[in-house]
Amino acid sequence: MIFITGATGFVGSAVLRKLIERGHEVRAMVRPASDRRNLDGLSVEVVEGDLTEPATLGGRRRRRAQRLYVFRRHLGFVAG
Repeated sequence: MIFITGATGFVGSAVLRKLIERGHEVRAMVRPASDRRNLDGLSVEVVEGDLTEPATLGGRRRRRAQRLYVFRRHLGFVAG
């Protein structure tokens, strides 16, 4: 399982598609108000949350994930 944030955006959705194409199971965390059209028709588990709001994360950070990809345009970095 690969956990990804930013999957509703341009770069994140491209990475998400590539991960799915390569056979990975993917869980995408999206903000409640995000436009999710980039996820339409994709085999992805969507969970709501916001990295800047720890209360919305619940226990997700403790779940085992093979990799964590974070795409945050306003922070100016990509971590993987």
